[in-house]
Amino acid sequence: KEGYTSITALSALVKSIDPDIVALQEVASEADFNRLVKLMPGWQGIFYPIDNDAWNLAYLIKESEAELIAGSARLLFENDSWAFPRPPFEIRVRYKPAGTELVLINLHLKCCGGEDNESRRRSASEQLKGYLDLQHANDAVVMLGDYNDEISSSSHEENPFLNFIDDPSDYSFADMDIAMGSELWWSYPSWPSHIDHILVSDEITSMLDTTVVFKVSPCYPDYSYVLSDHRPVGITLSLL
Repeated sequence: KEGYTSITALSALVKSIDPDIVALQEVASEADFNRLVKLMPGWQGIFYPIDNDAWNLAYLIKESEAELIAGSARLLFENDSWAFPRPPFEIRVRYKPAGTELVLINLHLKCCGGEDNESRRRSASEQLKGYLDLQHANDAVVMLGDYNDEISSSSHEENPFLNFIDDPSDYSFADMDIAMGSELWWSYPSWPSHIDHILVSDEITSMLDTTVVFKVSPCYPDYSYVLSDHRPVGITLSLL
């Protein structure tokens, strides 16, 4: 958002939070993403493998803790631009200390209100669940990112992700308590709403430790101006 200032600020903030893996949305420039990675020795960057203007997806992986499994990076549903204007970006990683493998799916679903956009997100949710049920039935899956809709409603018309919520034996939203709680901790404070989520499969449910939304602005007041109008959402997993 603010050139090299954004790059240096993000590098500093990621190092301060010190996660093992970061999934990024709305990465406007591959060249600037590469500049970010250069400021982060010991980290690997994986950029969305097609040019999608300012809406690219990417990952940062802390190499001492996790590794990308070769050949695993792929886009999903590339031929359905109605449900997926930005194809989900899937990778498989190995957590080095335990040898645990995780499938990560980075999302940025269709934005905005209105019946058409709601229908597009609902179609995306249905297709994603069908894909996970069939292709990753026994894998530990984390599907995270900008879902662009809330998960707190029990109304099918208002919540396009009820198909996951109605299958609690297989899937759960790690951030459901945040979504149902005070707006002070929601991920999109300018609306306010909570639209950035982390879904996990049942293989991971027992590993869930902590889910948080990071309020970065008290530490970096220019956060919304320099980096994003969304707050980071994170989970801690007990994999050992």
